[in-house]
Amino acid sequence: MKMQKTGYIKLHRRFLTSQVRKLNSATVCLFVDLLLLADQNGQIITSLTELQKVLGIGSKHTILDALKQLEKVSTVSVVRKPFLQITVPNFSVYQARSCGAKNAPNGAENAPEAVQKMHRSGAENAPLQIHKVQVPYLDFKNNKNIFISKNLKLNFQNPTTDLERLALFYLQGTDHPGLKKVNNNEILNAAVRMDIAHFETILANCRDLKQAEACVARYVRQARGTYSLYYLACQINSIRQEVESEELKNG
Repeated sequence: MKMQKTGYIKLHRRFLTSQVRKLNSATVCLFVDLLLLADQNGQIITSLTELQKVLGIGSKHTILDALKQLEKVSTVSVVRKPFLQITVPNFSVYQARSCGAKNAPNGAENAPEAVQKMHRSGAENAPLQIHKVQVPYLDFKNNKNIFISKNLKLNFQNPTTDLERLALFYLQGTDHPGLKKVNNNEILNAAVRMDIAHFETILANCRDLKQAEACVARYVRQARGTYSLYYLACQINSIRQEVESEELKNG
């Protein structure tokens, strides 16, 4: 799969009221990821294994379940053999250049419409605080720091750090079968190894462990059995804001 290293995609505000937005959070995040990965024709040619590695998703079942949900609402079409080919219908139409963008400076013809408007009109009519943000590119093949060391082990028998406590809280909340095993520390470490960076992201964006646990609990309720810490980490700021709103209501 050839990843797009630079550029922008457009996402209309009508997405907030679309059928996709009403699906579970894991499916919504995968759809946005597919938009970022798609070529100019709206296609991604890949495999489940490659997609899992590129997106940092712990389970292939999470991807398969999300793709099925997106197919049900006719948002993507999927061909599974001889390789995984995902197509976003009308992608090239939605992402087409806007009129008048040909002379926009600094490659702005590929920027979102709001940014193009700033260039065309001198920004006098543009909303405040509109920023151009490049799509991040992660070199998973050459950057070994992206992956968590196999030597890192959490102590689930006697957790002393916020990372260990949050990981255990998540496993308990999702009723992980490894919790019922005797001497289960190795089993539980294997279960969360790919998600340690996501736990750290959640903790870094929350006020304290208690708020991080509240965010995890809220996500687990919304996910309806399809759990992926990658998607929670992507949405942590919005979920934290929801948790803070509840805290204000409850005094």
